[in-house]
Amino acid sequence: MADKWGANMKGVQETLKHAETMGINLRSCARTACLKLAGKIASQAKRNVQTLVLHPGDEGYSKKKKSKGRLAGSITIASNFINSVFLLNPPAKPEDGLQAPGGNKEDAPFAIAGTNVVYSRRIEHGFVGKDSLGRSYNQAPKPYLYPAFFAYENDLPETFMDVVNEKMALENFNRRLPVFDPSGAED
Repeated sequence: MADKWGANMKGVQETLKHAETMGINLRSCARTACLKLAGKIASQAKRNVQTLVLHPGDEGYSKKKKSKGRLAGSITIASNFINSVFLLNPPAKPEDGLQAPGGNKEDAPFAIAGTNVVYSRRIEHGFVGKDSLGRSYNQAPKPYLYPAFFAYENDLPETFMDVVNEKMALENFNRRLPVFDPSGAED
């Protein structure tokens, strides 16, 4: 295992050196990788929520309270390097979804996937007891966000290297394009 890790690190270091000599902006690659990975996590979380929806016959199902997809529709992506929030689809309500965290664009890039819907924590972690309105709950946890994160927790290095390699391939392609002479003169 250690030999494989060492070989992978050597390949990563060589790729990064080659990328720098080609003028590839590694910070930009890190930002792109963060957004791609957050998008994968958010998409998986949405799929997880959709499998948690109660159906007739399930314990806790009520005809009065049918799921309208608000939780799944509120899962968004935000980052510290873009001052807007990415919506995978329109939020269920205008106030749903994350707020852009802001931050310095020179800080290490990060992206977050999640929701600010009030009841999202109760679904993720469960809740036993009375809420602030005096309603009693005995709700088992139905995790949707943590499993999505853990499904992709080790993918950042690979995603980063894929982005670097894509940018290097594009840069290499652009360097090899023939120069078009609009005057029509041929060499």
